[in-house]
Parts: sequence; C-alpha cells; structure tokens
Amino acid sequence: MYREDLQDYQKTALSAFGDVENALDAVGETRMAAEAQAQSLRSAQTGAGMAQEGFHAGTTTILDVLNAEGALITADQLVAKAETARLQALVSLCDALGGGWRS
Repeated sequence: MYREDLQDYQKTALSAFGDVENALDAVGETRMAAEAQAQSLRSAQTGAGMAQEGFHAGTTTILDVLNAEGALITADQLVAKAETARLQALVSLCDALGGGWRS
C-alpha cells in the first residue's frame, strides 16, 4: 500500500513539474511572438505614414495608401492575437502552479 501511494505521488509530482515546464515554455514562446508582432506593427505604421506622405506629395497613389493601411490593420489584429495567446499562456502557468480562482 505504501509503495503504491508513493508511486502515485511520484507520478503526480512528475506530471505537475511537466505541466509547469510546458507552461513556462509557452509563456516564453508567446512573449517572443508578441514582441515580433509588435515590431511588425511598428513597421506597418511607418509604411502607412510614408504612403500617406507620398500621396500628399503626389509621389504615390491612393491604392498605395490603401494597401499600406490594410497591412496596418492586419498587423494590428495579429498583435491582438499574439497578446491574447501570451495572456492565455500566463493563465495556464498559474493553473499549472496550482493557482486558481473562484467564480
């Protein structure tokens, strides 16, 4: 009985450590992805600004402005998705560490 309980405890502990390790990995990966998406957003903002300046100066067309603004909207949406994934990974980490909340 004691050995069985000890084995069950060891399996549970190893599983819990694995869950925490996986959650930590996910937090790191999603943080890096969110940072990369934020950089893409900054680039899209710069591109949209340059397209608008070019349009006002008469060197680009309205189509260039619309394409740049479409890329900006897409980049903004990807930042929101990356941030959502990062926050979900943090919640998973809290859960793996034994945290919880009550409804």
